[in-house]
Amino acid sequence: MIIAQMVRRMRRDRELSQDALALHLGVAQNVISRMEQSERRITLPELRNICDFCEFPLLDFVAEYLVRRK
Repeated sequence: MIIAQMVRRMRRDRELSQDALALHLGVAQNVISRMEQSERRITLPELRNICDFCEFPLLDFVAEYLVRRK
């Protein structure tokens, strides 16, 4: 759940739509919605692509995750 919330926040902070992210990942918009609602797991390759698209280093994302999960 934490990862989904972080992905949503990262996308919104950059003022990116779910449609834009979906287009970049090559998936339907509802897939992004399901990811952000923790209804679908996000694979590591998908997370890497999301971070690249949002211009947020994957290592920084992981570090933030580790801090938030405690």
